[in-house]
Amino acid sequence: MHHSRQEIVGIVAALVTVFAPNILSADSVTLIPTEDATISEKSLDIPLGGQPTLDSGTTGPNEGLKMNRALLKFTVAANIPTNATVTSATLTMTVVQAPTTTGLWFSLHKILPGWSESAVTWTNRLSPAAPWSAPGGEEGPDYSSLVTQSNLITGTGTFTFASNSNLVADVQDWVSNPVTNSGWILICDQEDLERSVRKFASRETSYATNRPSLEVQFTRPFPPTLTVIPMTNGNFQFFFNAESNRNYLVLHGGDCATTNWAVLKNITPLLAPTNVLVSEPFLTNSNRFYRVLAL
Repeated sequence: MHHSRQEIVGIVAALVTVFAPNILSADSVTLIPTEDATISEKSLDIPLGGQPTLDSGTTGPNEGLKMNRALLKFTVAANIPTNATVTSATLTMTVVQAPTTTGLWFSLHKILPGWSESAVTWTNRLSPAAPWSAPGGEEGPDYSSLVTQSNLITGTGTFTFASNSNLVADVQDWVSNPVTNSGWILICDQEDLERSVRKFASRETSYATNRPSLEVQFTRPFPPTLTVIPMTNGNFQFFFNAESNRNYLVLHGGDCATTNWAVLKNITPLLAPTNVLVSEPFLTNSNRFYRVLAL
């Protein structure tokens, strides 16, 4: 069937569309750890990852004044889209046993090297053996000197590490770069104080409501809006609104159902929101479909 140039322009303009797999939305997810463990001077080389509690702090004289630290890891990348923006991250933990009701501060630090629940101990991280830089982990090479978040723990009960910029930054990093996710280490700020140890319920506890939980709130990118503009120098043109700090792919194909889309333009992250112009020679004897993906 023959179409005039004007009709074809109309058809092509009508077929310019956006396929956005990431619809604008605010969402949330609540996760329990995929791995957690206590590392303890009481059990220098014995893994404690299967225990129902996570211990942090120092025992009393009867137990030899031994230090303990708790490790937690949440698989956020499998539950949050890689192009999501994390807006809030809140960690909740339950203390099930405390030798005193003294209020003590406990701090989360980002762990830097990998570890596994089945192998981690006070001296070792992985199997085959891979030791910590120093027994119990060393600030700097093994965990960040930056405190992600702290909480005042008093007696038993449920305690929340409130969302802050550092918690959000850690989770965002793990969403965008899953290989960097080694979780957090929980350390009592008063490790030199005897009977500072607190027993937090672990993911292995039989009481599901006591398990550690990480609530993450996030948004997904806006789907761009495509706007067709008049042809210039024989080129079909449209523009779309691009957000800052996000990568876009402009694809084209001759069939809406094709799985073999060709890359027309790759837009690297921009410093500020802007309209991106897309232009290519006008086709007089075939249709053209366009697809813009926010990555």
